[in-house]
Amino acid sequence: MKNVDRPLPADESEGVFHTVSDGAKIFVHTYLPEGDLSASIYILSGITGINHNSEKDLIESLGGAKNRVVVIHPRGTGYSEGKRGDIDDFSRFLDDYVEIINHDVLSGKYGGKVILFGHSMSTAVALHVAEKISSIDGAILVNPPVKMKPAKGMSPAVGEYLKYAFAAPLWQQGQHR
Repeated sequence: MKNVDRPLPADESEGVFHTVSDGAKIFVHTYLPEGDLSASIYILSGITGINHNSEKDLIESLGGAKNRVVVIHPRGTGYSEGKRGDIDDFSRFLDDYVEIINHDVLSGKYGGKVILFGHSMSTAVALHVAEKISSIDGAILVNPPVKMKPAKGMSPAVGEYLKYAFAAPLWQQGQHR
């Protein structure tokens, strides 16, 4: 199966490429409010990336009239460079976010509060990045994965794990009936 080619933005108004320290070009889309800027909200995604076009309703809701929303396409997703669907070094993936956000915040161009936004897996990404950026005023964490105490009937019992472990090799060989 061939890895798909990286798409390119239709026009330059969609965003800019930020070159990170290892030379990779990471795509950054920015939504600017029409009024005075109150905050910059950085939408972080997990390893599947985010499409700023299909997530336009979320971006506009977060942005409203006062918030700038920055969407970073992680390496290997969207318009960013990198092998599609394969991350060789997860720490490099995280460092890209840190570099881009620190560069943006330290430029002083926009001011206002700095807020990270993460959903599901990217809530963990947001918490990691929050520790490493120069300034943060808050985080929006939607549907974070948490470990919950198992409830009866809601998770497999030990016997079910063992049954699967012994049956799986037979299924793979086509011998299970």
